[in-house]
Amino acid sequence: MDDDKHDSIIRLINFFNDESKRCAKTGAYLAACVMLGSALESALLAMIGCDSELEAKMCKDKKVSSIYDLSLVSLLDIARSYLWLPAAYPRDTDVEFEEMLESGSIGDFVEYVREIRNLVHPGKFMRDYPDTVIASDHYKDVYTIVHSAFDCCYAHLIKELTGKA
Repeated sequence: MDDDKHDSIIRLINFFNDESKRCAKTGAYLAACVMLGSALESALLAMIGCDSELEAKMCKDKKVSSIYDLSLVSLLDIARSYLWLPAAYPRDTDVEFEEMLESGSIGDFVEYVREIRNLVHPGKFMRDYPDTVIASDHYKDVYTIVHSAFDCCYAHLIKELTGKA
């Protein structure tokens, strides 16, 4: 990713994060969660874009012409496989939430963010959550998870840049 695109994606992370706060202030918690999901997606794109070899490999492996064509599911899978967001469970594991809280890792919890972010799709909402009201508690959980994921990605970048394990 060239420097201009990388700068743009960093600005986008901040924009989505700030937008989520504005949405939450007005009580638009679903919109706030969607914005945070987009901030996370942007951060993962930025992570891939830091390494041109990785970027080329991901495009080839995922059969896309650009990393901007990758879905959030693909980005989360990449983040797990490179341990940017370590996970204790495979993505499609049917594990009770309480068990995940006890032994899960950030890579497991970002699935919650993805699930809520996908409620922007009416079919998904009606199929899976027709009686759910996304409230401030959901937003607080998503905010905590996304910012923890940011911290994990940042720590990985620092480790890579400084060569410290």
